[in-house]
Amino acid sequence: MNLRILVNYDGQSDDCIKAAFIYFGDRLNDLYIHTAVPHLPYCSALETFFYDPSYAEEKYQEYYQQKSSDKQKECAMNYPKVSVETILSRGSYGLNILSTCKEKDPDLLILCRSNKSFNMFGSGDDWGIVRTRCYKPILELKKGD
Repeated sequence: MNLRILVNYDGQSDDCIKAAFIYFGDRLNDLYIHTAVPHLPYCSALETFFYDPSYAEEKYQEYYQQKSSDKQKECAMNYPKVSVETILSRGSYGLNILSTCKEKDPDLLILCRSNKSFNMFGSGDDWGIVRTRCYKPILELKKGD
């Protein structure tokens, strides 16, 4: 049985990716690594005088793109039989993971509650959206699992 798994990745904690290979490594065929780029906090008019917010936003996007690309290369090198694809999104994490789930049609969704995308940026709302509206099985990992 070949599995397609969608995991969340925040650019720092790769617990979900590790879990996919630990629990389903021999059956894993496709791994989709979803990274939600959080919005930069709003800045005051005085702060915009010192730096260009659009430049900061661009660098922020590049940072997450690089982290996702590095993780994809690492997975491809360590697990050559698994097809690894990264997906980068902006905006509401919950809605983006649901649209990615609909587009990629994975067999399983692995989500880590310890990731920044759930804890710092609207954790309750985004987690609730994914948990109640996702039509795929979800494996939820908590910090320390």
